[in-house]
Amino acid sequence: MADMRALRNSACVVGVDESDEIGTLPGKSQLTLHLEAVTNAVRDAGLKVSDVDGIFTAGQHSPALLGEALGISPRYVDGTTVGGCSFIIMVGHAVAALHHGLCDVAVISHGESGRSGVGVSPRRDTSLTGQFEAPFGFGGAPTLFGMITTRHMHEYGTTLEQWAQVAVSTRQWAMRNPKAARREPITVADVLGSRPVVYPFNLLNICLVTDAGGAVVLTRADRAKDCAKLRQAARVRPRRGRGHRARDAHPDEGPHLQRGDPPRR
Repeated sequence: MADMRALRNSACVVGVDESDEIGTLPGKSQLTLHLEAVTNAVRDAGLKVSDVDGIFTAGQHSPALLGEALGISPRYVDGTTVGGCSFIIMVGHAVAALHHGLCDVAVISHGESGRSGVGVSPRRDTSLTGQFEAPFGFGGAPTLFGMITTRHMHEYGTTLEQWAQVAVSTRQWAMRNPKAARREPITVADVLGSRPVVYPFNLLNICLVTDAGGAVVLTRADRAKDCAKLRQAARVRPRRGRGHRARDAHPDEGPHLQRGDPPRR
């Protein structure tokens, strides 16, 4: 088992950004959304695209294809695909790659034409789920996570009001983003009163399907000083555990991050 302490504070997030637009974008392909997000995030870090030598992405576009489209030849690529949390897992992978010198500047990118479907290759799902569940209406994140969520409620006594608060807190973050598709405030009562979709989720519990891209730039801590936002650079501290503790966050933000609310300013 790797010693996670050796990775602690060894890498920093030095750039974060999104595609130029978010929402319904029928004129932009998935690849375009990728490229916009990467370009913007690299600029946010004060670096050049040519500085990137590690590419991490999942989905229809491989990291090799993304490198070709960016005009670079990365030393390290990672296409680990485990569903929606692939890009979270890739942060840990990028930290390890940076720590061991496999790359110097890592970019984690995601682009998806989720609403418009531009540049999305049609494919037949021949998995067991595709053959025996989807034809009967079981499929997609709401139905899959509905079972997990009800199990959590059974095990830990989690309430519908608490799940609704997740949607409320997420919308509060969206209200701070001028590119967000939905910026109007919502309440727990709004979530609980919205149209039922699949128990225990109502319409406002479920995340939006949009066309968008996002990217994060990481580098080793000793190189972060050369980046544009040294003061804002966030050190990455990998953990084996399944959760995060508030004490790992900034002391002024811990309680808010624990709830998922935006930090007070």
